[in-house]
Amino acid sequence: DEGEEKKKRFRSSVVKRNRTAYNEVFDVLEKRDSIPLPRIQALVKNIPTNKTHVFEYPMKWDLYDRFKAGVEPTVAQFVSTKVSALMGAEEQSIVDYVMEKLSEHMRPSEMFDDLHAVFDVDTEIFVLKLYRLVIFELEKLKLAQKMTR
Repeated sequence: DEGEEKKKRFRSSVVKRNRTAYNEVFDVLEKRDSIPLPRIQALVKNIPTNKTHVFEYPMKWDLYDRFKAGVEPTVAQFVSTKVSALMGAEEQSIVDYVMEKLSEHMRPSEMFDDLHAVFDVDTEIFVLKLYRLVIFELEKLKLAQKMTR
């Protein structure tokens, strides 16, 4: 039947597109882990360090969403370590909250406002380091993407 044949072709094209997208993500994540040290050092030098520049940095949220599986474990580990250090104990609810807000593309200034009651004077340093890490991870992905082409 013609309708069944159309459905099969459609399913086949969807599977092929998904497999291609998955392979690209895998290739980029694999390449990201093999970027030469001098290129990594150059990336680090270009990441903003002051509050104004970090807060105004044009985040590449499309890359974050696309490569979330490769970015989030590193960021979550950082957040967990820093939250434990600041709170004196592991606070998974705060880690989950921060990770959720990053997934929602929360701006650094909003994250600062939301966390200020929790971290008080340590909020600025935490948010700056958090977003510098996210920027670094996204820039590494961007570089790895270029290297796979």
